[in-house]
This record gives sequence, C-alpha cells and structure tokens, in this order.
Amino acid sequence: MNLASLQSKLETVINTDIQKVVFDFSTILNQDFEKEYPLVFWDLDNSKWTKELRGDKSKVTMDCFILGSIDENNEDKINVWDTLESQFDTYLLALNQLSNLFVSTDGITKEYYPAGLLTVDNEVGIRYALALILWC
Repeated sequence: MNLASLQSKLETVINTDIQKVVFDFSTILNQDFEKEYPLVFWDLDNSKWTKELRGDKSKVTMDCFILGSIDENNEDKINVWDTLESQFDTYLLALNQLSNLFVSTDGITKEYYPAGLLTVDNEVGIRYALALILWC
C-alpha cells in the first residue's frame, strides 16, 4: 500500500466523532486557526515500516495523537481524556472495518498530555504508539 492510499484510509472517519485527520504537525501549529475537535494527527514523518518481500503485507509503527479542546475553568482534564479515549477507540474500530488495513491491538501504549503541552492552543491530548498491518 502506498502512502496516498494509507492516508485516504486513515481519513475515513465514518460513524465516529472525529472531526478531522491530519498528517503534518505544522498544520496543527501554524495553519489551522479554527480547529475542529476531536482532531487526530498521524505522525507519518517518524513512522517505521517493515515490508515482506515475498508477501503482500507491510507493518508500520507510528505515533498517533488525538487532541481535544478544554475549558480549564469548567472542565476536568480527566473527563476530557476519558472522552477522547472513547472517541479514539471508536475511530480505531472503524478503521479495522476497512479492507487491507488492520490496527494491531498488541502492545498499544499511550501517554496523556495536559493543556498547553502539545500546542499553543491549549489542547489536551493522548499519544498512542500503534502498529498497522497493511495489505497491498
């Protein structure tokens, strides 16, 4: 599977609450002034690929972030993180319904980020380290 096909599949957000999927962190920082949340960012720039030469399967490991807005005066970040996590789980389930792509559930790690740590827009986020299995 080439990058354009993978991007197209990852942007598929049918039946989820995800509002936008992006692949370039600079757009989150510098270009999107009116962001739609929750927002998913796939870090393709730092991805690692393994390809089977005899088969038609590849494995890519990369970080993926889900970002959400928070009103720190009226919302608890724990509740916002719980909501983001639930929305991301639904998104991953939708991805696993697509052909030629499988999100591996082995060894998913995650890290929580409080407001202001990821971007200047004071978003909260969760970083996931994921492995995707791709068939060409």
